[in-house]
Amino acid sequence: MLKIILFFFISISSANAITLTQTVTADILFDLTSVAPTDAGDYFNDSYRRDTTLLTIDHIPNGKKWRVYAKLSNFVHSGQQKIKIRIKRMGKGTGVHTPVEGTSLITLDTNYQEIFNGKGKRFNIPMRTQIKGIGVNDDYGIFNSTIQFKVKTY
Repeated sequence: MLKIILFFFISISSANAITLTQTVTADILFDLTSVAPTDAGDYFNDSYRRDTTLLTIDHIPNGKKWRVYAKLSNFVHSGQQKIKIRIKRMGKGTGVHTPVEGTSLITLDTNYQEIFNGKGKRFNIPMRTQIKGIGVNDDYGIFNSTIQFKVKTY
């Protein structure tokens, strides 16, 4: 049984009283038990994805610029390889100004990376999480990691 559970954590930039909040239906669970190879020559798919989270940047003046960053709390190792956790922005959300960047998949590691940027209040920005790099030689089990988000003004 191979399961990967991604938890989310939001970091708030308190210096300017901005809030970054996340709406998620549940922790993102990639349960690959039902698609695990059972016959010789079978393989896992190249990647699996979930669209279950929305980000909101609030309590900020409309003209103030910001950047959203994300990182993993730890790498997800399976067998002899590292499973890649990737994220991207799937839409604009709602608000006065449209966010830019972040529409290509970005592979996360344990250092914060800029995902996208914008200015002013922005609500319900849809995000996609993808796992990639699962192989038939992977150890079976449950692998946990946390995606941490933070917002900074500039």
